[in-house]
Amino acid sequence: NFCNAGVNRCLDWDAAAHDGVFRYASLQSRTGQALLLQHGKRANDISSIVVVTPTRAWFESDAVLFIATQLEGLPRVLRATANLAQRIVPRWTRDGLYQVVANNRYIFGEQDQADGPSCRLDLDGNLQARFVDDPEL
Repeated sequence: NFCNAGVNRCLDWDAAAHDGVFRYASLQSRTGQALLLQHGKRANDISSIVVVTPTRAWFESDAVLFIATQLEGLPRVLRATANLAQRIVPRWTRDGLYQVVANNRYIFGEQDQADGPSCRLDLDGNLQARFVDDPEL
């Protein structure tokens, strides 16, 4: 689906000494729900991409642009464009565009489970450390 494709692209472009900068967790997981609550969102609010650092959280277009500025494998011109967009395009405009894409993600690539797997297979286990484990209760 569209979201998984985004994670797959980030995995490709997040080189940072081959270990990557970003770690991934499903917003539906206990870890994801706890992070949402910690940053002022409802635990069941899965309406947006979220980036959490030790000092703050980004949502919607802020999250997408923050990610784009941090991905070393992303072409430099795209990282610079993301950085510029953060500074000159008003958040309400960026978030409006984000919502258009999010609300129409089926047009942009969301697929049914019947279409086959959309997540990358990690047959050799080298991506396992990039995903946050959900703690056992």
